[in-house]
Amino acid sequence: MKKNIICPQCGASNTSENIFCSECGTPLKQESAPKGEPKTVTNRRVNHSKPIKKIIGSICVGLLVVAGGVTAVVIYHNEQIQNQKTAEHQKLLSIQASKEKEQSSSSLSEYKKLQNVAISSVDKAYNTKSSDDISSAQDAISKLKKSDQSSLSERLKNLTDQISKENETTSKSSSEDNTTTSSQEQINQPPILKKEYKASGNILRFYPNPVGQADGVYRIDTANDDGTANMGMWRAYKQVGNIIYDSTDGNPISAGDINGGEQNAVFQTDGPSARYNITIDPQSGNIQIGGATFVPTN
Repeated sequence: MKKNIICPQCGASNTSENIFCSECGTPLKQESAPKGEPKTVTNRRVNHSKPIKKIIGSICVGLLVVAGGVTAVVIYHNEQIQNQKTAEHQKLLSIQASKEKEQSSSSLSEYKKLQNVAISSVDKAYNTKSSDDISSAQDAISKLKKSDQSSLSERLKNLTDQISKENETTSKSSSEDNTTTSSQEQINQPPILKKEYKASGNILRFYPNPVGQADGVYRIDTANDDGTANMGMWRAYKQVGNIIYDSTDGNPISAGDINGGEQNAVFQTDGPSARYNITIDPQSGNIQIGGATFVPTN
């Protein structure tokens, strides 16, 4: 009777004719034949296909595991490199953004200084109204952005318009003052005496000949009813403004001074104490003596 052989490796039952386990291919231990009995050798075909397939399968599985592991390692490595690159890129971006922020902050600070300079220049120009300060303000405004120039330029324009109006008013006032002064000077300037004046046939003559404190001499010739004339006496006179005195002591002339004592003159008075001023009208140039008006003949 043939005994089955149990595989020591996998425990499978094999016939005694099998040299290798039919399941796992492990060599089987054969029992020795009893002495004296001839050993029968049977040529049987051993099936090695299953063990080989399992070995190949194991190898394939191993290769797949190794390949998977290598792939995982490669993927992990690549991810690490990519993460590192991303981190470095983010760091560079952060550094660049920080620099740009600093530059932007610095630029804003510098521009703010330009704005402050422009505002201060306009304020100074308003205070001084100096052409140099106005020019400096215009130069400071030109360095600003167009959008920031309008308000300051408008202020500066208002200032220049104001100065122009003030100059125009000052010029006009000065011109008027000069005209007024000129007119006043003309009024204040002593009128220039003419040589001859007439009033109702009476003739007033002046002969300028400064001697001592006197400006010259004058006389009044009066007309008679018959057409003849009475020649007056030459008397010294002094002109003070628009008043003419017949003596250096500043006393007005008397009635007797007018006609040398002749009482038939048109300048008769009620008494010798009556006195007249000889006055010159600065506008017309006429001379008033009492109620008579002497008009220049030349």
